[in-house]
Amino acid sequence: MLSGYPPGVSGNEYAIAGPDSETEMPSEVCDKCGVTGMTLVTYRYDAWLACDCGADRDYNPEDTRDPDTRDR
Repeated sequence: MLSGYPPGVSGNEYAIAGPDSETEMPSEVCDKCGVTGMTLVTYRYDAWLACDCGADRDYNPEDTRDPDTRDR
């Protein structure tokens, strides 16, 4: 089957397919410009925060599991 992509390119790469999801995170503050509100971007198993100024950083969510079952 011809895909129109060069050898070794599936079309599922981030640069071609784009993010799996984008979610506004109003409480996150950009380290570069100080603006409140960043976008949570996910692609496969990776997640990062992106700002309109072009800055991005890894997303490390707080542990939100139920405290009664967290350490099991």
